[in-house]
Amino acid sequence: MTTEAANTGQQTFNPLAAICAWLIPGLGHWISGEKARGGLILLGIAFLWICGIFIGGLDAVDRSSDRLWFVAQAGSGPIAFAVNGLNERVIKSGNVGELIDAPAMRGQKIDKISTSMGIARANEYGILFTALAGLMNMIAILDAATRTKGERRREGEGT
Repeated sequence: MTTEAANTGQQTFNPLAAICAWLIPGLGHWISGEKARGGLILLGIAFLWICGIFIGGLDAVDRSSDRLWFVAQAGSGPIAFAVNGLNERVIKSGNVGELIDAPAMRGQKIDKISTSMGIARANEYGILFTALAGLMNMIAILDAATRTKGERRREGEGT
């Protein structure tokens, strides 16, 4: 970024910070020198993910059944795809719990579901927590990628 852009407050997009922030929440701020902010972002998003999975189970992240929710969850990065893969391989495959016949849900044809799937409000809370983590990370990605050097605070500098 030129000094002229910094003086006028014009923001430029930093794709490296955006990619790093998507891969690992907080990493975009970390590589930009804002280590405390990056660490807090990582802790906050990880806390929401851990709570969401503990409350709703692995099936709280389901790309095929909850597409719109998964779009929000995917904002957290590869963790959403990893948990969705675990859900597909463990819960939906019948490796855990028994697969039983199920009626169509939400206009979808589902032949069998696992008896280990999360149900009712607990699953919905898990979906909500993980989706909020993804949406919060999207805000952090935009912040890391568009912040001008004049707006950044380096470690050790005063407020």
